[in-house]
Amino acid sequence: MKKRGFTLIELLTVIAVIAVLAALLLPVFMRVRESARQSSCLTYLRQIGMAFGQYVNDWDESFPIPDANLLSIDECAEVYEGHEPFNGVLTYGNQLLTYSKNGQIWRCPSDPNDVKVLPSYELGKRWTSYHYRHYFVVGFHWLCPFEPLVQWVRGHVPRLAMFQQPAGIFAFHELGVYHRQELTQNQSTGQPEWSPSAGMQFAFLDGHVKMVSVGQILQRAAWWTGQGWDYHWPRNGWEIEPIVGKPDL
Repeated sequence: MKKRGFTLIELLTVIAVIAVLAALLLPVFMRVRESARQSSCLTYLRQIGMAFGQYVNDWDESFPIPDANLLSIDECAEVYEGHEPFNGVLTYGNQLLTYSKNGQIWRCPSDPNDVKVLPSYELGKRWTSYHYRHYFVVGFHWLCPFEPLVQWVRGHVPRLAMFQQPAGIFAFHELGVYHRQELTQNQSTGQPEWSPSAGMQFAFLDGHVKMVSVGQILQRAAWWTGQGWDYHWPRNGWEIEPIVGKPDL
């Protein structure tokens, strides 16, 4: 008996079914992949927090400080944001690399930017997906003495023991809303910015890490177009004696 082949209509029907299944399953696969990336980013952030804790224990509760003779506030910002403004900067990442032994943890897989992996770097480009808390540095070092608030906190050397609620104060966080990307419109500028419900992952002084909505933990900063939030300074102001930031959560 001669076998009958598929007709054109049957083939088109099969192709259409496959296309529908692919359209249904692709978002699921993408969510699964992003969930795995988010988990990796959180694991890396936890390892950074552990390296930070080991450094603090070894250095009499002092925090890692980028070591460079910075000449402008632009160079200052580049170091905080994980850029390499010029040769010879001893970044906080280099200092913690002694404890983590793995430069890959400084790059979140969900970060869409070109990030170099420590100990290699490229001038003017980021070597990390994570931001180190701004005022931890300016409070006890000559680095970046260009702002009035920096001048105010200079000379007051905070130590870990001064922070009475370390579980509520973050030390590191992702530089962008890599996982829970929600945007809204800035009422003043009309530009898009992060929604208060957009999420970032944070590492806290007590060592724990978690995802937190930016509206819950960051200071509103409408002048920062493109994001609308300030992650440098303490959200709830300062404790006067000793001079340290109040808890963020």
